[in-house]
Amino acid sequence: MEGYRIIKGREPGPIVAIIASLHGEEPAGMAAYAFLKRHFIDEGNELKFGEIRLIKGNIEARKAGVRYFEYDLNRMFLEEYDEGVDTDCYEYKRTQEIKQMVEGVDYILDLHSMTSDGEPFAIMADAEKEYPECMINIPVSFTSSGWSGALKGTLMDWALPRGAEYMAIESGLNGSKEADDTARNVSIAFLNQLGMTDFELEFERPKKHLKVLKRESIRDHESYSYQERNYSSFDPVSPNELIAIDTKGEYRAPEMENLVIIMPASQESVRNRHNNDAFFLGQFIAF
Repeated sequence: MEGYRIIKGREPGPIVAIIASLHGEEPAGMAAYAFLKRHFIDEGNELKFGEIRLIKGNIEARKAGVRYFEYDLNRMFLEEYDEGVDTDCYEYKRTQEIKQMVEGVDYILDLHSMTSDGEPFAIMADAEKEYPECMINIPVSFTSSGWSGALKGTLMDWALPRGAEYMAIESGLNGSKEADDTARNVSIAFLNQLGMTDFELEFERPKKHLKVLKRESIRDHESYSYQERNYSSFDPVSPNELIAIDTKGEYRAPEMENLVIIMPASQESVRNRHNNDAFFLGQFIAF
């Protein structure tokens, strides 16, 4: 299968899938893919134990520099599909290939980047779970949890019932060197802490954690607009703040203190119908 490389260690051990660019306009994961491929495959360095599966996500969309063609690849990991789904399209077929590639893995590291500038952070499923050290001691600004079930058809929610530990990384601004460095360094730190590699890397452990509390979906793409300001991820939001409106009503924050907005859809992405997610709301807590 295209965009799939397997690196096997000297001894058996954990199987780690590292996935780049499930969204085609997010190139950061490709820096990690290229680094690990060069180190282990091109230069012939040996993995201590276990197995790394390097996976390119939406390869065709990545070549075109677009998020996807017909379907968002990270909303296509479903057990059953609606009758209207085009099973001949690239995204459907690629999803089925990736499902095979990650079958039986112990860990999935899913590398993303963002359409707006922001601190790099980790995304995990369960807000109450105590995660392994390798998933919380990584070179990002903070970790976050509470994402399971927030979006239909994600790789996260497909992988969890199959016994895999899953973590996504939002590495920073699409196309920036900083985002490429974060994706590569998170991969290195993750593998180092599993004992599979011994790359040289120093970093500061994250000191805060974000719990996701609420998701808002876009009800009408044509009329959706922000009211008071253009939001960036992790901007503070006041209780009952009017965030956006459309012809079907208002989007307000709940009556809660210390809220922040997470990944607000840009006006351009709303108009282009890149996804149905308006924004998320959450709260920071200290470790």
